[in-house]
Amino acid sequence: MVDIKKTHFTGLSKVFDKGDEGLSALIRGLAQSVARTHIDTNLDLTDSSTGSADTDGIIEAQSSPLTAFTKAGTDCAPKAGFDTAVGKIANAMAVLAEHVNTINTDLSLPAITDSTGGTVGTSGTVPALDKTLTAVNSNCVDATTANATLAVIKTNMATLYGVVDRIAVAVGTSKLSSSLGELYSGGVTLEAISSTGTSVDGTADSTLADATVDAELTAIANNIATLSWKLDQITSTTVSELAPEVVAFDI
Repeated sequence: MVDIKKTHFTGLSKVFDKGDEGLSALIRGLAQSVARTHIDTNLDLTDSSTGSADTDGIIEAQSSPLTAFTKAGTDCAPKAGFDTAVGKIANAMAVLAEHVNTINTDLSLPAITDSTGGTVGTSGTVPALDKTLTAVNSNCVDATTANATLAVIKTNMATLYGVVDRIAVAVGTSKLSSSLGELYSGGVTLEAISSTGTSVDGTADSTLADATVDAELTAIANNIATLSWKLDQITSTTVSELAPEVVAFDI
């Protein structure tokens, strides 16, 4: 906290100071204090994703593109199960987008455009996600189109991470950190998440290993949970009741 006296900016040193008592830092602190007064602390987010949130705020790596695989038995990822899983991810991202947009409206930040194709079942509730599939020996997921879908999910995760971080900065709380493997581009559009192509027989590197897909789905669920945790933290009274950064002082 910085006490501001009437004489704080006597001379030019404090105007150009890059430290906590400089003009830019003080304006930033005032903006964050004002933003916190606009946060709706009743805006709860229920995370039913089954992912494990990282309460250190770390978005974990998503490994896509996954290595193409030749089945050796009942060990390839199923097309039907994969498509169901990514549909649930789209739904979860739609819930997060709706929740973020409510906060962004309060803070006059740009709204997310949700083109995922996901459906919000219950506002404020992140639906359960599939982290493990049942391996199959036929009707395997097509590696090329599955990797294209996972790439979109990864890009959307980077967008959500970046937008949530923007909110965190706006209210003066800690940012997330990312090991995702993709940088936030600065955009606010979540791309369409599509089903995969025709199932394959799993020969000649045409599919993905079920175990590898399970690991990727688990990472995605964990990242959804971490984003949910951070959004819930932002709308908590812990943030809204933070002491003001700048206080008038006349002694």
